Amino acid sequence: MVLCGIVSFPELGKLDNGVQFFSFCVCTEKDLKKHFHRCTVWGKRSIPISEAIEEGDTVVVSGELQYRKIRTQEAYIVCDDVVWVG
Repeated sequence: MVLCGIVSFPELGKLDNGVQFFSFCVCTEKDLKKHFHRCTVWGKRSIPISEAIEEGDTVVVSGELQYRKIRTQEAYIVCDDVVWVG
C-alpha cells in the first residue's frame, strides 16, 4: 500500500469492448524525491471510486506494479483498491 496524492484530473472511461476503467496519476515522495505513477482501476469498482475521489485528494493505493513499453519503459499501478484519506 502506498499513501499518495492525486495530481492529475481523474478520468472515467470505457473501452470499445465495454470494460470500464478509472485512471489517475499520483505522486509519492521518497528520500525527498517525488515519483509519479499512473494508476488504473478496472471493471465495476471504477465507478464508485471515481465518484469518491478527485484531484488534490490523498489516497491509499494498493495493487500490482506493472511495466509496459510504448516508446519508453513506463511503470503503472493496476489498483486492487483505492481508499480516500482526505
